[in-house]
Amino acid sequence: MLREEAFHLAAGVIPMRRREQRAAQGNELVTMASIRKSFNKWLPRGLEMFGHEKGGESNIRFGFKNMKNVEAQSLYYEECRKMVADLNQRYLRARLPKLSPEEAERVASRLLEDRGSHDGISYEDLIELPDGRFFGRKGEPAFTMVGVRGEAFSSVDDYVGHLKSQLPDPYLHSRDMKSYVETLRDVAAGRLTVDQAMKKMPKLKRVGGVCPCSNSVRWVVEDEAPSASKRAAEPRPGSNQSPPKTI
Repeated sequence: MLREEAFHLAAGVIPMRRREQRAAQGNELVTMASIRKSFNKWLPRGLEMFGHEKGGESNIRFGFKNMKNVEAQSLYYEECRKMVADLNQRYLRARLPKLSPEEAERVASRLLEDRGSHDGISYEDLIELPDGRFFGRKGEPAFTMVGVRGEAFSSVDDYVGHLKSQLPDPYLHSRDMKSYVETLRDVAAGRLTVDQAMKKMPKLKRVGGVCPCSNSVRWVVEDEAPSASKRAAEPRPGSNQSPPKTI
């Protein structure tokens, strides 16, 4: 399993290290801010792939897994924290070669904690791993309006403004983001329960098709169950039916 996953680890971590080195060199097309926003977008989705925090007991009982979902989430988050710490110290050393790895790690921790600066480098130049509840759509943190540093928001408008400042600009204009904001407003207004809102969010599903590359796991949004009249008008099995909407 480790040999199999080594490719995925290398495919993600090594290019990330190269990007932060380019950012340290002043590349105008690669910045630490853009890398940080990518973390903010994908970490919440990565945590949700482990399932609901209260689940996992059945998988342990049947021997499919050796830990509950919340335990697996915690280990994943800790691995991400270590990776971010490594990227930050590499960035600092690229900017300030006189620093040792240990000194760079201490400087990074102090910058993120104090929100200050050091030799022309600001905390905003570093990557900060978002709170595990940030931008939650599934599980216990779903639609709780928690910020990247764990701060709580009571106003949907304020929270959406926070998301706009913390997520990648292209993603803000996506259908996925639009759906989340609309659903969040429905939850806040009492038009939807959190459970109903979670069911509206995209889920991972294997999607088939004519092209072999389509036989993969994707985020999809499935339409609600059709009424009896709609089912009667649906195409018969074997006909060209529309696939689920992919995100």
